[in-house]
Amino acid sequence: MSNYEVKGLEEMLMEIQSMAQRYPKTAKRGLGVIGRELREELAIASPASDIDHKRKLETSWKSRTKGEGSDTLQAEIYSRAPHFHLLNRGHVIKGKDGRVKGFKQGLRFLEKTVEKYVATNLEERVRAIMKSLVRKESMEQRKAGIASKPATTRRVSAKKKGRRK
Repeated sequence: MSNYEVKGLEEMLMEIQSMAQRYPKTAKRGLGVIGRELREELAIASPASDIDHKRKLETSWKSRTKGEGSDTLQAEIYSRAPHFHLLNRGHVIKGKDGRVKGFKQGLRFLEKTVEKYVATNLEERVRAIMKSLVRKESMEQRKAGIASKPATTRRVSAKKKGRRK
């Protein structure tokens, strides 16, 4: 799999990690969005089957987020189809007598789809997570600022509103 380098991403990821420690639910929600989008991309990229059976590859993709802290938080995307690894990585073709007749090359659609997603959508999604974490941080700071200010008293008019003379 190819490695991608996005300028400024390391600093952004470190900042996200520090904010994710303070706001784990917001970070988990953002990571869940990335996982669901990648799951949808994988369903589209999965090879279609003409045979009608229960475990179609394109409908077998699942995603979930695991972990609570910033060090253990991760998104898992997996296929429940038992033949996924055969299509993705390839497999040996055997005859009825058990002898190897050849090898069916894998399609490697998982790696290709992940690379495409990283190249096109990942930076945008990471920025969106960062934006929501910064928004959460500023809301918390405003709440803390409001709570630390002394309560001011207003003069309340003794006259009732709506009363005419």
